Amino acid sequence: MKALLMQHQCVKALDESWDEDLIERKRNEQIDTVWSFIFLHLSNSIIREVGKTVTAEEIWTKLESLYKTKSLPNKCYLWKQFFSFKFDPHFDLEANLDRFNKLTQDLTNSSEKLTIEQQTVALLSALPEKYKDLRNALEYGRTFITVEVIVASLRNKELEFQSETKTSSIGFGYIVRGHN
Repeated sequence: MKALLMQHQCVKALDESWDEDLIERKRNEQIDTVWSFIFLHLSNSIIREVGKTVTAEEIWTKLESLYKTKSLPNKCYLWKQFFSFKFDPHFDLEANLDRFNKLTQDLTNSSEKLTIEQQTVALLSALPEKYKDLRNALEYGRTFITVEVIVASLRNKELEFQSETKTSSIGFGYIVRGHN
């Protein structure tokens, strides 16, 4: 959201750090623009939480207090989500990796320190059975492993799966045509 506000050159309305020469009317226009821009990008449930705010700074502060919390229960929840994460078979590889990255970033944003080992163990543990051979090769075939190595290996394996699927469907089509 902050990047969008920067793009529209009105991010200063969040903390009201104005340039000296900006006239009052222009400041008020930017405050209104930023407030409405943020407000229009919120879900109904969040709007109910921040609906009484008037300025851009108020709505931003309220959103930070609601969602940038660093409380112990929030951190516990994030850690549980992180270590219990499993790939969802209804999503493709990239969507599952995106979900994993979001959990990682949520923890980092809450000022928690994630080690390389924690990330690699969590990602390897999240893999479904179809990646069992790859997981074993990565776990036992190396002395050091990173998330980047796992992701690259997963993408290569996914290409293999796709190639095998195409080959088997072409072969099946050939057999069917051969009997006609």
